[in-house]
Amino acid sequence: MASPFAEDAERWRRRVAGTTGLEVGLAWAGRADGRDDHLRSPGLAAFAPALAVPSVAFFGLQLGDGRSDLERYGGAERLVDLGPELTDMAETAAAMSAIAAALAERTRETIGPPRIAP
Repeated sequence: MASPFAEDAERWRRRVAGTTGLEVGLAWAGRADGRDDHLRSPGLAAFAPALAVPSVAFFGLQLGDGRSDLERYGGAERLVDLGPELTDMAETAAAMSAIAAALAERTRETIGPPRIAP
């Protein structure tokens, strides 16, 4: 019998299978009330150079306050927004297992520019 995670991961693999190019997830903001959030949450616009790469399929992994960037930023049409479907950490992990890489804001412990995590 397959584990719930394996079943969720397979569902997410089917969900992203129809895309063309390298699958990359994006998360551009942490908690707005977090310490030094202005230093660690670059916003969606900071990913504009990445969003301009035509051979990449982008998936939004953003939850919380940063989701408002989707309405403000013009490049969001290059992004398949998965945020509303990410109901908990297990679901988010299953979704991330289906994509090749993720670009994310820095955590409170490691302040700096966005980074890539395969």
